[in-house]
Amino acid sequence: MKTPRTLLRTALIGISVIGLTACAMTPHLDSQFGNSLNVLKAQQTIDPNASSSSSQVSIDGQAGREAVNRYYKSYQTPTPQPSVFTIGIGGS
Repeated sequence: MKTPRTLLRTALIGISVIGLTACAMTPHLDSQFGNSLNVLKAQQTIDPNASSSSSQVSIDGQAGREAVNRYYKSYQTPTPQPSVFTIGIGGS
């Protein structure tokens, strides 16, 4: 019959071996890891040299002021959301 001390030592050795094998089995990451994200970001960039160019997209002052006023008013009186039960019932 094994003593409790021997059983504890065997258990600790087993746990250590399992822990070491888990560390040794690190996954091999793909060399292309992250490239798809970089390609998608590049495809969504309109002008990659925008910071170095002097051309600016602008609108006139009155149109800008009206756009900002509409933005602020959208938070003062938000558009009412339809009830979930009336979607698809009636209407034109």
